[in-house]
Amino acid sequence: MGESVAPIEYNYMTKDELFQKGVPLDSVQSMEVPGFSTLLRDGKRISHTYI
Repeated sequence: MGESVAPIEYNYMTKDELFQKGVPLDSVQSMEVPGFSTLLRDGKRISHTYI
């Protein structure tokens, strides 16, 4: 999927925000890898973690 289908967004940042932070835009797609996300509840405390 390219930018002609949907605008580039990575880690909830737009292409312009990524550019301002110095992220090389050609590497954004190569940074996408599968991962796991989980929630942990300890009483009233809820934590979100991912790998």
